[in-house]
Amino acid sequence: MDNKIAIIFIDREIKLIREQIDPSYTQQLSLTPVVHGGGGSSTERTAILHLEDKEIVQLEKKRKLAEADIVVVDRLMPMMSPELKSIIEDRYFRKMTRREIADKMELDERTVQKKIEVTLDQLDMISTHESACG
Repeated sequence: MDNKIAIIFIDREIKLIREQIDPSYTQQLSLTPVVHGGGGSSTERTAILHLEDKEIVQLEKKRKLAEADIVVVDRLMPMMSPELKSIIEDRYFRKMTRREIADKMELDERTVQKKIEVTLDQLDMISTHESACG
């Protein structure tokens, strides 16, 4: 769920950055006059490319990682036991603490932590495998 929300915010941030990158904005950056017709000055085009390279490319990388995490979690969740699924959902979707989960499920807090760690290790293994194969 967090990654799905992150993707929405990343998409909005990319859109806002692209909206800011117009000829008047790049003129301020380059301190050169705007050349009308022909797509602007080469300095303007360079400024636009540079901004997109720095900010937008980084955001797009974050978006791809979030998408990959969603795929991995979606694959792993159906394979989890009901208990483990409940722990993961409580921790990451409902933002409950380990203590709250332990109390709810009548488990030791350390047991809850260990189950979370094992699950995250499995997610990492699947993610690593997906990256190597894909």
